[in-house]
Amino acid sequence: MAQLVIDNTCATPYLQRPLDLGADFVLYSNTKYLAGHSDVIGGAIIIGSDDDYHALKFLQNAIGAVPGALDCWLICYKHSLLSRATFKSQLPTC
Repeated sequence: MAQLVIDNTCATPYLQRPLDLGADFVLYSNTKYLAGHSDVIGGAIIIGSDDDYHALKFLQNAIGAVPGALDCWLICYKHSLLSRATFKSQLPTC
């Protein structure tokens, strides 16, 4: 069975929600637009089904790929500013 994976880093979850449009997985780079260009190194995977979630959760636990407390705080803080940054990026430049 084929699954659809979307890299939604540039559109951000503020402008587009691929899971609502039929995607199985959505990828985001927290290093780029979401968390302020290199304040944090990391990413996020948003999963549409419970089976895929449990499989990925097992791998995350086994591998240990989790961010630290400061990284989590920075990501949450930057996400709270996302609507303002997205609005500004949509304004005309002239």
